[in-house]
Amino acid sequence: MGIAIAATHRTTHSGVPLLTGLLLLAAALIIHLLGEGFPAFPPVASKHKVMFVIVGYAVLLGASYASRKKIGSPYTWLASLVAFTIPVYWLGQNIFKANTTKSVTVAIILLIAFAILPLAVKAQRAPQRNAPSALLPALLATFIATAITSVLGGYIGMSTVAGALAAMTGGFLLIIFIGFLRGDNDAFSLPSPAALSFGWLAVLHVVMTALFTPNASAIGIVLCILPLVAAYCIDSNQRLFAGLPRPVQPIVMGVVAAAPAIIAIIIAFSI
Repeated sequence: MGIAIAATHRTTHSGVPLLTGLLLLAAALIIHLLGEGFPAFPPVASKHKVMFVIVGYAVLLGASYASRKKIGSPYTWLASLVAFTIPVYWLGQNIFKANTTKSVTVAIILLIAFAILPLAVKAQRAPQRNAPSALLPALLATFIATAITSVLGGYIGMSTVAGALAAMTGGFLLIIFIGFLRGDNDAFSLPSPAALSFGWLAVLHVVMTALFTPNASAIGIVLCILPLVAAYCIDSNQRLFAGLPRPVQPIVMGVVAAAPAIIAIIIAFSI
């Protein structure tokens, strides 16, 4: 699915910037439907609630885009706060009352996401100076680390979903990388709705891992989200990678962005 979405993005993103974001959310919804089945209404299990959360975010994304507000504006920060906190409370309200460690872990993840995601999205849209962005590799690292952390922690369902999202992101990244090698300097620069959708999906599934994985390290789960912070730092200092050969730049940037996720995986294997 990632390859198909990326191919559509490469041919239509200049005219329909919202389309890629909605296609990513639709793909995530399909992955959940295939893995968990159709939800009851009203949903009771959290694995079914998350599907309604994805649909709700698609509506919010469309409304935010229709308002024509710039990324980084107060409106965007408010929309991010709503998109992160309300769904998470709905998914984990019973756990928040019973487990202080999980509550603190989720709060840290949300604080990081709320602070960094709009900045990371804005940074990857800045003038690239013939350099790629680290955001997509960072998202891939986050999904992979989430899948491994959840399966080793005993949450098989999340590992399946996160693994499928990692595969989708990897396919998307492959098409973008090929476009960059063929001379498109802006290949890694995603439209804001697409970048926000990708980032929001990553945050949502890290939070679900924190809430519902029985035996996972809180530090390891927080590390799963830190590639987004690394991506922002890299994209804000791209001159550090300007001297590298063009094919090597996105690989090196991706490895650096993935460092927190690699540590999270090591922690997951050590428990």
